Amino acid sequence: MGVLDQQVDEGLAATWNNYSFLLLSSNRPEEALHAAQKAVDLDSSQARFRNNLALAQVAVGSIDDALRTFM
Repeated sequence: MGVLDQQVDEGLAATWNNYSFLLLSSNRPEEALHAAQKAVDLDSSQARFRNNLALAQVAVGSIDDALRTFM
């Protein structure tokens, strides 16, 4: 993967993460969960992406998954 490819992937992950936050704020937790998972799938090294995923998991009632995500 080249430098440009990496930058595009990171930007896309950030976009999915921001979208998940917007969906959570709009009380659309199932959609937020999908968007947050996409962000983490693209870049799992970002703690903020994993945090949003865990928040979405809590919002849909998947507490055990959220605890694993936070760890």
